[in-house]
Amino acid sequence: MKTKVLILTVALLLVVAASGFSLGLGLAYGLSPLGGLPANNVLFSAKFDQLPFLMGLTFSLQDPFRFGMTADWWMVQQPLAGIVNFYAGPGLYTGISGGTFDIGARIPLGLNIYPINVLELFLEVAPAIAFLPTFPDVGLQAAVGFRFWF
Repeated sequence: MKTKVLILTVALLLVVAASGFSLGLGLAYGLSPLGGLPANNVLFSAKFDQLPFLMGLTFSLQDPFRFGMTADWWMVQQPLAGIVNFYAGPGLYTGISGGTFDIGARIPLGLNIYPINVLELFLEVAPAIAFLPTFPDVGLQAAVGFRFWF
């Protein structure tokens, strides 16, 4: 299994390098008091530098099984002050936790910095509204994390 993951990762990196895109891969931690997908779990994130699209994936194999996914489109990306940048845009999320299926929309609002060229640090809050299982169910998701750029 580890060999397959390694081969897939290397193949993805080679495709990205050949295409001229940079790829940011990282981890985010769902902040418990504000929600998360699911809260208190690690979210894997991936973003191409030339596209304003970001994907996140989280899961827990412990009982109860949990799975979550985000898909965000950064419509605004601009410097805010010094090395601090701001991003915002619409997004979607889905999740399964303890047999309950959730799906909804979110608006990620984030701050990020690049202390060095290959490292991005970020803090994000995302007002969210659930469509399933109950509508409207308004919430606030949040995460803190990092991405390494290749």
